[in-house]
Amino acid sequence: MRPRKESMRQLLAAIVLAGGTMASYAGDIENGAFYPLSHAEVETMEAAVRQVVNDPLSAEFTGVQATRTSKGLLNVCGFVGAKNKGDVGATPFIGAMEPGGRFKLVLLGQGENKRAQVIELCQRGGIVL
Repeated sequence: MRPRKESMRQLLAAIVLAGGTMASYAGDIENGAFYPLSHAEVETMEAAVRQVVNDPLSAEFTGVQATRTSKGLLNVCGFVGAKNKGDVGATPFIGAMEPGGRFKLVLLGQGENKRAQVIELCQRGGIVL
């Protein structure tokens, strides 16, 4: 078990060092129950993710899933395909939506290490990509 704890600490440290404004959310991600996103919630999430891709108009979302935690926070995971430098195919992402609808991107899985980190965080939140 110790290596798993160490890898999670390293992941959280990487998010903080990368300037992630959502480092506190990454630490709070907990397993949740399936939650069907409303159309408005999907639009809010897509708008936030589009802000970080190179070509927002080309962004296409697939496999978006959400879970609701005991604290009322929504874990939202999925894939975004966009024309990004060096990216081929869909890139996984994880974000958190607060009660009231504010969405923040926690991590975009660009590159192998970040991709693995996103998948691990999504699994921790109860979402299998």
